[in-house]
Amino acid sequence: MERYVIQAAYKTLQVLLAFTHAPHRFSLAELTELTGMDKNQVFRAVKTLEHAGFLSSEPDGKLVLTSVVNALTASNHRTAAVSLPRAAAGHMYRLFEQTGETVGLYAYDGEQAVCIDLLESVKAIRWASLIGKHLHLHAGAGAKAILAYLDPKAQQAFLGKLHTLPKYTPRTITDPELMRREIERTRERGYAVSDREYDAETRAVSAPIFSASGRVVGSIAVGGPAFRMADEHLQIYGHMAVGTAAEISAEMGFLRLGSRVSSTS
Repeated sequence: MERYVIQAAYKTLQVLLAFTHAPHRFSLAELTELTGMDKNQVFRAVKTLEHAGFLSSEPDGKLVLTSVVNALTASNHRTAAVSLPRAAAGHMYRLFEQTGETVGLYAYDGEQAVCIDLLESVKAIRWASLIGKHLHLHAGAGAKAILAYLDPKAQQAFLGKLHTLPKYTPRTITDPELMRREIERTRERGYAVSDREYDAETRAVSAPIFSASGRVVGSIAVGGPAFRMADEHLQIYGHMAVGTAAEISAEMGFLRLGSRVSSTS
């Protein structure tokens, strides 16, 4: 650790930042697991944050953020004014240059993902989409990356309607249990994979983007024709998308400390 960093303060901030992740209320044991810290360290950090007015306990014993955090957020004028397209612009173009494939930016809109920006590959055969196009969250990498990081209540509500949604290709998942497994795989990797499930000739990867409050607000996707997007390309582009999404999230005001606290919502 950096020599001038106060370790106790750093660990306390790790605990505080854990509350940017769903369900935004935790027990001491859950915070210990989420941060990867020693239980006694977490206990001392929690007591410090409670004493400072950042945390409070609910009747069931779960810890939640107080309005003090809202006041800090409201005072951050720079990040509050940053829109998703503005935050993503430069990072999106760099990903486009690095991959040579089409890059799409998606925003979460109700129970759908909407394409709000697109940089199409200059290759003769490429993945093409339309700005303004809405996608159900069960098909397409950009949509599934958002679904995987929704808060549990919204995610469960969507899964309850899954059987009513269109099956675009034989690979489209419309079974809730299969989708739960897909969500788990997405969260383990950090990015979603679309393997010819929305378009029979397209494969893509996508990573989620988070707002200053830690909620998923969109995703960034890289895709191309299936014959050019081999498994190794999906893995490479997937990790690149994760890095790009993290940079965009930081532009939006989302911050995290420590390697054990992953971007969730």
